[in-house]
Amino acid sequence: MALKDEQVVPLAQAARFCRGGRPSIATMWRWCVKGVGRSRTRLEHIRVTGNQLMTSKEAVLRFEERRATEESDALRLRSIGRTRTRADARAADQAAERYLTAEGL
Repeated sequence: MALKDEQVVPLAQAARFCRGGRPSIATMWRWCVKGVGRSRTRLEHIRVTGNQLMTSKEAVLRFEERRATEESDALRLRSIGRTRTRADARAADQAAERYLTAEGL
């Protein structure tokens, strides 16, 4: 879904939608402008009235899902050369389910 079809809120309010803690506005701004990780995953946002950035709850959740998938992929790549455990398989299955759910499949 496109951000234009969602209800947008300022970054300060969007921080409440993050799981596992409330990031600072500076962190949210950095996620929007610079991105995170090797692939520079960015938080979807729009710029309004000068420099104010706004995003939506759905965009924050999509961002977190993409980051979780990237982190699990990075862990998997680091583990090449060792035997895949049941915990590894379970984690990969859960990551795939999160991705498919986020894509609406």
